[in-house]
Amino acid sequence: MNGLQTLAYWQDHFNHPSAATLGLLNAIFSVGQVVGLPFVPLLADGIGRKWTILLGSSLIFLGVILQTVSTTIGMFIAARFIIGLGICYTQSCSRMLITELSHPQYRGKLTTIYNTLWYSGSIVAAWTTYGTLKMESQWSWKTPSVLQSFPSVIQLFLIWLVPESRTYSSFIVKDKHELARKTFERFHAPSSGQEFVDAEYQEVLETMALEKEFASRGISELWKTPGNRHRFLIALSAGFFSQTAGAGIVSYYIFLVLSQIGITDSKSQLVLNGCLTIFNFAIAGGMAFTIDWIGRRPLFLTATFGMCLAMTGWTIASQQYSVTGTTAGGRAVIALIFVFMFFYNLAWSGLLIGYVVEISPFYLRSRYLTVTLLAVAAGSFFTNYVNPVALEKITWKYYLCYIIWLAFQSVVVWWKYVETKGRSLEAVAICFDGDDAKLGGAGATGKGKELLDVLHSDAALDKGGIELQVEHAKV
Repeated sequence: MNGLQTLAYWQDHFNHPSAATLGLLNAIFSVGQVVGLPFVPLLADGIGRKWTILLGSSLIFLGVILQTVSTTIGMFIAARFIIGLGICYTQSCSRMLITELSHPQYRGKLTTIYNTLWYSGSIVAAWTTYGTLKMESQWSWKTPSVLQSFPSVIQLFLIWLVPESRTYSSFIVKDKHELARKTFERFHAPSSGQEFVDAEYQEVLETMALEKEFASRGISELWKTPGNRHRFLIALSAGFFSQTAGAGIVSYYIFLVLSQIGITDSKSQLVLNGCLTIFNFAIAGGMAFTIDWIGRRPLFLTATFGMCLAMTGWTIASQQYSVTGTTAGGRAVIALIFVFMFFYNLAWSGLLIGYVVEISPFYLRSRYLTVTLLAVAAGSFFTNYVNPVALEKITWKYYLCYIIWLAFQSVVVWWKYVETKGRSLEAVAICFDGDDAKLGGAGATGKGKELLDVLHSDAALDKGGIELQVEHAKV
């Protein structure tokens, strides 16, 4: 949308949409997500992750077709709604698939890389619109629109090569142990050996049994535990913070920011937008390989506080340009946009979803992820609708709101976000529930051991499973 809004043929075709219409045009995408997200837990846990992804990809493909043939702004807005509806299903279940199938040694990196690959699409989008700028026809904006369908087409074909992560979980719940074991052996045994797989399998088997027993008490009972309230706060705040930190201005309305500092020609705007996407991809992608070394909490803290400082400088530079009109002020704004996005990409572009998914127990994973994505959609809707109007009406003074909000975000992150590095997906529960964690295997806590003894004595857990005789192998 950044690129399309700079194209003359797109502007002419839709009669130069006002700031309010542009806000709705971008915000309606989030409305589609909000409408679809309540059904994510039902679909993901019902028909499975893969089929939900297929549904989402099909909706995106249909939305792109409607967007490309749009003759009115109303049709274009409807198409954006359908795309938003589809993407909520592909995003949510893709993240769960990656998290649940990944080897513990690589889970953090893979989930972070997944989210940062957003920028690879952003690079294609930015430079495609730059390339079509010289096309003197409606295809200058229709071509980038058509390209949006390619990822969905690829996903529709390649998803069949990916196993269903829900499969091994349902196998365990239904006591089909040998089928579950084959999934672990196929993906984890080649790199870590049979002993590791045995220990990992035992941990998952017993943890799943504990969670099933606990989940049967109902959501209201789960909400009463401090650990789950803590998870909910993180899931909600992470989603909302990621969209209201100020990056939305750069992602959707950089052409307005650049116009206010004297850069008004489409070519210059597109070049800066394209260079920024490459910069974002390099920083976010590079940080994905450091999260298990630096840790989640330090990255979130550094990113949030750094954005607050960068936004302060951005505001001062914008104010100076508005007063003096000097090129130095405009250049300072451009530099500080890059600094701001550097800090944003330390954590919020990559860790957002992976962190929420890994802190969630299996039976609540789709629900907590839905909370996060609803918060993302709500934050995105708010900022996308408000940003163009506020930038047009109060210009640089609008940035003051972001400085205050980022300071608040920094406090919440420092107060509530915990470190989870170095733990298996199941063992993360200890960070939130302590001795009450529903964890099986070698890392079972006091409460977990008590419940496991009851399950074993009642034959609720198959006694023919693996006898735990080895320590949980380190990776």
